[in-house]
Amino acid sequence: SLFIVPSLLCGHANVMHAQAEKGEQKKNVLFLIMDDMRTELNCYGAKYMKTPNMDALASQGVMFENAYCNVPVSGASRASLFSGLRPGQTRFWDVNAEIDREAPGTVTLPQYFRENGYVTISNSKVIHGKNDAKERSWTEVWMPEGKSETWRDYLGDENLSVEKQRGGPEPFECLDVADNAYFDGKTADKTMEDLRRLKKSGQPFFLAVGILKPHLPFNAPKKYWDLYDPKQIRVPETFDFNREGFPDMAFHAYNEIRYYKNIPAKSDIPKEEALKLIRGYRACVSYADAQVGKIMAELKKLGLDKNTVVVLLGDHGWSLGDHNQWCKHSNFNIVNNAPLIIKVPDNQKKGAEPKVVEFVDVYPTLCEAVGLPVPHHTEGESMMKLMTGEDKSWKDCAIIKWHSGVTYFDRDYGYTQWNDKAGNFQGHMLFLYRNDHLETKNVADAPENKEIVAQLQKEILARRGKDFMKQVPTTWDETRFIDGYPGKYAVVARRHGKQWYVAAVNGTKEVLKLKLELPMLAGETLSFYNDDKELQPQLQTLKLKADGKLQLTLQPQGGAVLVQDWKTNEKEMGAYLFTYFKDDTHSLYFAVSDDGYTFTDVNNGQPIIAGDTIA
Repeated sequence: SLFIVPSLLCGHANVMHAQAEKGEQKKNVLFLIMDDMRTELNCYGAKYMKTPNMDALASQGVMFENAYCNVPVSGASRASLFSGLRPGQTRFWDVNAEIDREAPGTVTLPQYFRENGYVTISNSKVIHGKNDAKERSWTEVWMPEGKSETWRDYLGDENLSVEKQRGGPEPFECLDVADNAYFDGKTADKTMEDLRRLKKSGQPFFLAVGILKPHLPFNAPKKYWDLYDPKQIRVPETFDFNREGFPDMAFHAYNEIRYYKNIPAKSDIPKEEALKLIRGYRACVSYADAQVGKIMAELKKLGLDKNTVVVLLGDHGWSLGDHNQWCKHSNFNIVNNAPLIIKVPDNQKKGAEPKVVEFVDVYPTLCEAVGLPVPHHTEGESMMKLMTGEDKSWKDCAIIKWHSGVTYFDRDYGYTQWNDKAGNFQGHMLFLYRNDHLETKNVADAPENKEIVAQLQKEILARRGKDFMKQVPTTWDETRFIDGYPGKYAVVARRHGKQWYVAAVNGTKEVLKLKLELPMLAGETLSFYNDDKELQPQLQTLKLKADGKLQLTLQPQGGAVLVQDWKTNEKEMGAYLFTYFKDDTHSLYFAVSDDGYTFTDVNNGQPIIAGDTIA
């Protein structure tokens, strides 16, 4: 059965009646969401990039130069985007974010269109969670299949044979194959078939298409690699970055990319390897662009472009060595600024729009663009006023959150404040974009900026969302503190359903031998990962004694993970569960992730001590 929001029925009926009287046809929506795509496109000023199809779309619609995701990781960014809700202190925390669990009962964007007579189709990765809001949101869900047993989509035999081993597969692949040998080409083919089918049916549609590239690994057909001469590629200006004056919280260990072959386990990625990665990323962007071109050409060929709102966005930005960082997971501008292009049929305004927008604005914008009332639960603002030139009252700022850091962005400032779980100040950073657009100098503590900081702190409090401090259900059904000492080591057990996961981490520079009691796992045979000194996990099998007692040896600044039924876990909850100790003054991080090495601080940034309630 379908759930209709009662307060919307009257407005919806009036809109539909007005459309019927005018003989208007409902506008369709084609929603193209790209994975890990930053604003490094030709149309955004990167003239060395070969992105003709996205450039064409930008010239036909409105290209938002300063669009920001609300959380810089796929799961949480998409949960916020498709629910219309801002992240909170614990809501939409990381890659494992789920609308159903963290905002139960929320009418999703595709659900709202479905309830208003639209066919809603999800092709490839759209909402991140495999089953999140699935039944109520989509008429049809489709995922591509290939040679890989994982989402990494390798074709080469060497990579396929080691794709499940950390340090095994390459972080990129360059093969002379057709576009539809890889997932995104298959997705483009499926989408074109859908458009032909929908044209025949005459039904209004909300067709969402997930393009997986340029997400790691950087696998793309050779012809796209050939577009970029390696001799012309340079590392970013901030590649050799001085962290002096920055809080430790501003940086992370970018372990997502450390899964791959030839990437150091701990140290910086060498320049030679960085250049290869940058080329691979650009090849994937061009490969993704080609799929956009095929889909847009089919839309026009069928005449559907005259009545279809087209949205193209990247779910967040990405660091390619910027600030000596890689991947997402930070509060820097490059990680949160992402492409956003919207084309509305017959809209007169076209080209670049400099005002700041955020992804929470997309939900109300699409509603207004097709003539539907905006649901009351949404927390963004419709961008239609910007697209029609009526923008005098526009907010012109964005609020993003990554773990304990909340950032305010506008065209003049980027300000981040980190708080603990009680809201107490931990650190901050401020950038003045008029003379530091690359974010190289933290001037938050400069006396002359005291008033600016105070004002931006007020802006964050006013704009972060009314439910920001509201606690949401944890991913885990149960969490137990097993053993630990603040700033030195910690052992935590967590249960999801009937399965237990035990993570242990050593933050010291000495070998630790711990005597543990795990009665809930007594007599169980476990999959056991114990990190060596280079943080390279070694998989073993371990049978626990009948009394549940275990002596565990932890390497210096290493960790161990014990998991029940590893194969089931890999299939249902993502490929890796791991531990990480940021340094010997910070607390335990561990996560289950199908997006590689993504961290979850199990205690919201606070040292774990016996008796703590672990969120």
